[in-house]
Amino acid sequence: MKDKTYWKQHYVVYEDADEIERHIKLANFTSGGQSFELVYFEKNKNAQNILISPGSAGHAYVFAELGYQMYCRGYNVFIMQKEGGHTVSELIPRHTDALTYIAKNFNERIGVFAEGLGGYVVFYLALANGPMKSLAFQNAPAILTEKRWHEAIFGGRGAAGRRKLILPFAKVLVKAFPNIKLPIRLYLDFKELVDTKES
Repeated sequence: MKDKTYWKQHYVVYEDADEIERHIKLANFTSGGQSFELVYFEKNKNAQNILISPGSAGHAYVFAELGYQMYCRGYNVFIMQKEGGHTVSELIPRHTDALTYIAKNFNERIGVFAEGLGGYVVFYLALANGPMKSLAFQNAPAILTEKRWHEAIFGGRGAAGRRKLILPFAKVLVKAFPNIKLPIRLYLDFKELVDTKES
């Protein structure tokens, strides 16, 4: 994060950023011999808990406003740190330890909201009977063996075709123009990834 107020200026849309900040608490849990910070909002020890697991690029404060809104609706809300640069295998034990911390210090009624990389992590954690009670996903997880997903990601149509053209030049573009911004719609079309047929 560029500075400690950046999130307040760029990631708060509806609420008063200073009011959100007044309700933020910080906790630390240990995983793999390292200490990790949890940003959280505490309603009370007996309230239901929600753990937010960000994608690879989102740091905890990106979700401060969402966490605050959940808190205002009666939940304890905990937000994991930025997870990019780590593998799913590395993040599963970290999530398990965060969930264990919440269960021990608050209660065992824990749901998880996950997006992107966080979604993949908790998807696999759920398959391993992780300690959460419910899950909600955003932009994750895809069923990586489905034909439609493979066509959308690797096929030659639509966004997949554009990605094939863009990606070889991306490294050169970034080096030449470090502040370049490409709209995500140029290389990723979420509609192509969604199965709209009921099974």
